[in-house]
Amino acid sequence: MRKLTAVSHVCVSVCVWVCVWFRYGTLFDTVSLVNVSACDLIVLSAAVFLPMREDMKRRGWEDRSAAAVAFCALPVLGPALYLLLRPSLEE
Repeated sequence: MRKLTAVSHVCVSVCVWVCVWFRYGTLFDTVSLVNVSACDLIVLSAAVFLPMREDMKRRGWEDRSAAAVAFCALPVLGPALYLLLRPSLEE
């Protein structure tokens, strides 16, 4: 019975996400504000990658390009999370 409940929860979650993405696609096609906002988040996330990688090198996180990509993958929360988790600068 528990397996059936877990499977039904997963199916409902997938259906909800499909519905949300379908509605977002409809809005993206019809409302220009959604286009501008989405493009803005993509451009800003890409623009923060190089300064974040440089800051990682200065703070001793060499060869962490994958971490910088992961932080940039979340448009607003990723850079904020990086600011919270980064080590302090050595003086």
